[in-house]
Amino acid sequence: MLKRECISVLGIPIDNLTMTEAVDSVFRLIDDYRESDTPKYVATVNVDFITNTISWSSERSRHPELLDILRRADLVTADGMPVVWISRLMGSPLKERVAGSDMLPFISKKAVELNKSIFLFGARPGIADNAAKILMERYPGLKIAGTYSPDITTEGEAMLDSLEEDRKIVTMINQSGADILFIGLGNPKQEIWFNRNRDNIRVPVSIGVGGSFSFITGDVSRAPYWMQRNGLEWIYRIYKDPVRLWKRYFISFFKLGFSILLPILLHKTGRLILKIGSQKLYTSNRATINVRTEEKAVKLKMPCNATKESISDVWSFILNNKDSSFVIDLNDTRHLDLYVMGFLVDVWSYCNSINKSMFMTGIKPCVAKLLKYNRLWDIVKEWNQNDSVNITEKTGDVSDKTSFSYTTSFKEGLFKIELFGRLDAANITKIDMQGILESIDDNNCVINLKGLKFVDSTGLTFFIKIKKHLFLHNKIPFICNANKDIMQIFNIMKLNSLFKVIADFDNDKFLSRGSI
Repeated sequence: MLKRECISVLGIPIDNLTMTEAVDSVFRLIDDYRESDTPKYVATVNVDFITNTISWSSERSRHPELLDILRRADLVTADGMPVVWISRLMGSPLKERVAGSDMLPFISKKAVELNKSIFLFGARPGIADNAAKILMERYPGLKIAGTYSPDITTEGEAMLDSLEEDRKIVTMINQSGADILFIGLGNPKQEIWFNRNRDNIRVPVSIGVGGSFSFITGDVSRAPYWMQRNGLEWIYRIYKDPVRLWKRYFISFFKLGFSILLPILLHKTGRLILKIGSQKLYTSNRATINVRTEEKAVKLKMPCNATKESISDVWSFILNNKDSSFVIDLNDTRHLDLYVMGFLVDVWSYCNSINKSMFMTGIKPCVAKLLKYNRLWDIVKEWNQNDSVNITEKTGDVSDKTSFSYTTSFKEGLFKIELFGRLDAANITKIDMQGILESIDDNNCVINLKGLKFVDSTGLTFFIKIKKHLFLHNKIPFICNANKDIMQIFNIMKLNSLFKVIADFDNDKFLSRGSI
């Protein structure tokens, strides 16, 4: 695992890297794959990315699956200058912009030096092929493992039909022996496609690069360098394609400005209050680390003003105590900078990846407000414990947060399915789909989602298969007790109209009133 230094922008982690450092990190991820055998993903986040992910409300996400993918990504770069500007306004400046379209040529150049191969996947037919030819001319000796321009579906009922095509594509990519897969499908399609095929891909590193292939071929022209450097590339793009882009950019910038205004004000006023009220802003910001061997816990006590300095030495303790739970004590804390917020996301992702506990205690109202408006409250709710004394009784395995299970029952012509945990690409293979469909037969079906915490687009294929099966018998499946994020996934994937949604389910009342 790479040691990361990242900030959080509205709940999305962004790594603090120069272009050179980002390229070096990609090749270190290739080396890491040789040890872990886990495919790595690199995302390049710009304004469009952020506004596709967040909603107008700070209490929920517009695209829960995309947010989950970004938080679990191995590297996330600042593709747009507005992301860098936000980091500066909030006192946690990123080193520079690292755009995917710029990173692709740099990686290609270094791939020649290190004898690595690349695969170009995406864009319209012919563009990836032309981009490959241009790159080989620019960088003699570059190994192009392959190119492919697919027709990918990531929403609606057609997702089900695309799974078989995915298997063929992934087999082709794996057989190419590529070290790096550049995915040029645009967001969020490229992230969703990678996520649903992650467990089958055998390429060490995949990188989402949007429309970069078209920039290389010249099918889409880039802004002059001075405009790129000053964050004005969006103006040039609107100038070149006003009909398609003006509304998209207007809404994106307005939404981002609306969403980031309060976090900026909270940051400024929080630091001002600390400065006026005490000298703690200027005293040591180091966090106190206490490794409790007998309790199998690493406790991190944050200072009053928690900053980048506070967490500089923490990761070594976490990585050296993988069998221990992780406790973050915020009793003394009155302010967090973006680096500490990014650290919280990174630790959350790490603890989930190894099924270990993380707890947060002593959150004061001022800190709670910061976390809420910076779109991190969902993580806090998951791990917050008011009573720090009882934490050690709850430490240990957290597989219930990442695993999946289900139960089925049948009564008086009604087949009931209850789902628990996390239904995603990694867990969907645990379902005996054929057995469930045979058991449903031509009966009515209710799917109770009260215990389901999360579902991604691959998990949605479970529901689509049931819907298609019941459609043959002129029936519609019911779903009930779904949380807001799950209903949002159904909505954004254009599946909400395929099911009848009910608030709650009581077997006897449901049957007696003839609801089906």
